[in-house]
Amino acid sequence: MKKLLLTSFAALMFTATADAGFYVGGYVSGFDIKDNFAIFDNIALDATVGYRFTNGLRVEADVLGIMMEPGFGDFRFGLMQARALYDIKINDQLVPYFGIGVDTGIYSGRAEQFAFTGALVAGVAYYLDRNLALDLMYTRGLGIALGYTNDINTFNNEVRLGMRYHF
Repeated sequence: MKKLLLTSFAALMFTATADAGFYVGGYVSGFDIKDNFAIFDNIALDATVGYRFTNGLRVEADVLGIMMEPGFGDFRFGLMQARALYDIKINDQLVPYFGIGVDTGIYSGRAEQFAFTGALVAGVAYYLDRNLALDLMYTRGLGIALGYTNDINTFNNEVRLGMRYHF
């Protein structure tokens, strides 16, 4: 059993992406803060900066996250969303990934409040060329929220579609 686990871990490490470096990205997101999987209850715009290591590990942060809730006039300004991701390179174009994230933000509208939450992340990138990738990400809020005082549901679902450019 130990041999199988070591072999599987080694295979994952060797199938990771080989090029290290910084990247930037832009995303449009659909949110469901009511936990009923109605994908586009809310819309967000994000700008991301990140770094990809040679072993497949990536770290990234959203430097801007604005969420608008249609019909309610509420919005959320995400001060920072940070993620640690692991890429599994299938071939030169298709790269699925998974990871974890944290989000700190100010929620405004009905009542202004600060919250710190956690999330699980999974997605797939399709490289259009060596540096440019189309990215589809799913994030599931864990419901772990510190600092909020009202009825913010942190068990949310988010689907992000965007582009990443690797330098």
